[in-house]
Amino acid sequence: MKLKDELNLKDKDSQMESGAELIVTAFSNLHLAQEDVNEFFGDIAGMTAAEFEDLELEKVMEIIEEFKEQSGILSFLKSAGRSV
Repeated sequence: MKLKDELNLKDKDSQMESGAELIVTAFSNLHLAQEDVNEFFGDIAGMTAAEFEDLELEKVMEIIEEFKEQSGILSFLKSAGRSV
């Protein structure tokens, strides 16, 4: 998704700000990795990529909110952003 080209995490004031930027950038580029994203979030939700793709937007947002609320996710995303 070429996130490395779009992110500048080194100048961020907080972990929250870095994580938020990574999430916004990633979701802005989802169309570039649609199959992988469907598989990833489908796995989190206990369903196939095709089942996830067919969900109503409201349910997709619920799954994404659950993902964001997982303990340590912002730290993980910040670390992942550095390695992209």
